[in-house]
Order: sequence, then structure tokens, then C-alpha cells
Amino acid sequence: MQDLAVNPLLAESTDRRGLPRAQVLLSARIVYGQGSYAHCCTIRDISASGAAVFLHSGLTIPDDVYLLELERQIAHEASVIWRLSPLVALKISMSRPLDFALPPGLGYLKSIWTDTALR
Repeated sequence: MQDLAVNPLLAESTDRRGLPRAQVLLSARIVYGQGSYAHCCTIRDISASGAAVFLHSGLTIPDDVYLLELERQIAHEASVIWRLSPLVALKISMSRPLDFALPPGLGYLKSIWTDTALR
């Protein structure tokens, strides 16, 4: 039997998630490097504990990122669980609404969301 960490496709047939994910197609941004990098992506499915994200144009990302849900105005602190280009699975460790004050050092998340919303 193959390990899920080696073959993420097995996750679809043997779903081991704690919470069911809703299938969606949402515009989002993957943010890392203290806001130096903010790339377009599409959320394919999401729950309170994780998300599957389609990365555009062969993008590779570090293990720890923020996933900005543009429509719902939420920033999710997340870690990569698996990669199968162009898809990545993220484990969400914390979610923060962007319409409230953010902790010091995370204001760039709101700035990125605002810049995106104005376009």
C-alpha cells in the first residue's frame, strides 16, 4: 500500500480529512515572504481545516504561506501537505478576518487584499 504522503491521489479514494470540504471555484492569493510575493490562485475545495488550491503558471511555493480568500475577506495561515503540480493541498492552522485589526506584522495581508479589490 502506498503512503498518502508519497501519492496524494490516494487521498481522493481514502479520504482521511477530519472535516468535509466544499467544492468551490474561488479566486484567491497565495502570499509569502512577508508580503513580498502574492500570486493568483484558485481554491478548488475548502473546509475550516484545509484547502486544495490550483496554482497558476507552474508556480512553486514555500511550505508555509497565507491563503487570502478574496470574496470572504479571510486570510488563512497554512502549510503545504502535498504537491501535485499544479495542485497543492494546504492545512489551515488559523484564519483571520481581514475586516478587523490584524496582529502587528500582518498588515500587509490587508494591503494585498485592498489592492486586489480595487482592480
